[in-house]
Amino acid sequence: PDSLPQAPVHPLSLRDTPDYKWEGLRNPHTVQAEFDRLLGLLDLPPGSLLLVDPLPLFIPGRLIDYKDVAIGLGLIDQVIQRHQLTLLGVFHVSKQKADKNTRYLRPQDRILGSSGLIGYSETAFYLLSPEETEQPTYELGAISHQLPPIVLSYKRDENGLFIPAHDLDKITNYTEVVLTCFPPTGTTIAASVLISAITRATKCVDRTAYGYLKELIHDGRVRKVGKGLYERSPAN
Repeated sequence: PDSLPQAPVHPLSLRDTPDYKWEGLRNPHTVQAEFDRLLGLLDLPPGSLLLVDPLPLFIPGRLIDYKDVAIGLGLIDQVIQRHQLTLLGVFHVSKQKADKNTRYLRPQDRILGSSGLIGYSETAFYLLSPEETEQPTYELGAISHQLPPIVLSYKRDENGLFIPAHDLDKITNYTEVVLTCFPPTGTTIAASVLISAITRATKCVDRTAYGYLKELIHDGRVRKVGKGLYERSPAN
């Protein structure tokens, strides 16, 4: 509600600090002290939420080494506890192969770094795009050591903002959006061109686009008039 007080935001960007000594983050023996120093500059009140993007800059050692990651997160935790803060650290996703059979099965295992990231974090979050979920939705997952896993589905509205998928479904009729991808009645369109247009219009993957098309054909609003050719039905 608008009546609630808004918490102040205290940004600190190393990239916008021209004289920042980046080499100090290379030495694993000085990273913890540098992280502590930067938090001192922010001077956040106890109980604040600290967002660090990306957090791996402050993990000494190699991200693919389990022991290095475990020790690094332990050092970060000591600093956070001294400042009485809650930390939300951002990690990038490692490169994945196109073949689904050669990817990590669990989304949380696709985060760049060793499995120590999950083992030494209180809660891990991941965000999958529609290309990864093969659905017209984004998937936000939360994996906690204390609670069962949580998976939520989101879509993006016309402003690019994430909103719960079921809320967007209430205001968006995707079959109507798909119909706008067709040329005027009586003009055919090739399947490849049509599917490409549908995926752009609805931000979905090819398989979902074919599902929309199949639904319209079933309803009689679209018909297949040849091999790989479609058109809107005359009455529509």
